[in-house]
Amino acid sequence: DNFLSTRTPLNVSDSTIIGFNIANISGSYAPDRFYIVFKTFQALPVKFAGIIAWRNNQNSINVNWKVQNESDVDHYELERSANGLNFETIQQQLPLNNNYGSVNYNYDDNAPLMKENYYRVKALCTNQQLFLSKTVMVNRIESISQIQVIPNPITNQTIQLSCVNLSSGIYSFELRNSIGQMVNEGSFPLFTISQKVKLPIQKRLSSGVYNLIIMTPDQERKYLQVIVH
Repeated sequence: DNFLSTRTPLNVSDSTIIGFNIANISGSYAPDRFYIVFKTFQALPVKFAGIIAWRNNQNSINVNWKVQNESDVDHYELERSANGLNFETIQQQLPLNNNYGSVNYNYDDNAPLMKENYYRVKALCTNQQLFLSKTVMVNRIESISQIQVIPNPITNQTIQLSCVNLSSGIYSFELRNSIGQMVNEGSFPLFTISQKVKLPIQKRLSSGVYNLIIMTPDQERKYLQVIVH
């Protein structure tokens, strides 16, 4: 309404009735007093409806997040942190729909940190906008004192274990890198409750931090970190 300088939204699914008066003032009866303005639709940004994380077992953490109004998303980045402050990307996920709907996403972190694990998701949109989910935490696994890597960092590409008060039997192990890839696996026997063991390593290890998972004869898992300089 040019005369009153007002705007009234129109109902696109029904009639919109606007009452007005005409007086002996030129603007009140001008032919261009009323006009309709069409504006470009601005899509609402993607919205995080929730994020949860829980430990499946001692070697895996499941992260699940849900978004609403998914549109114009280029990709998601799942980030992990040991302190809730410094995050690194551990997984990228392309959008499943991008049709303004609701979507659930799920990821198994098969190489979680040996301490607290903090997770959050970053949504990067095609228009360069960025949205963050809230941060969730999964508690650490209590350290195991009966078995240790000695020395650590290891020397001469040799992983040596000090096993104390452990049952005799055949133990199996997996050695995974920081992104969860298997780099070595095997088994070794324990004959006494206290023993030192050198693990058979099949190929040279590059510098970094590795996760060592040991399975006892009674199927209990033990978790250690191995540092290679």
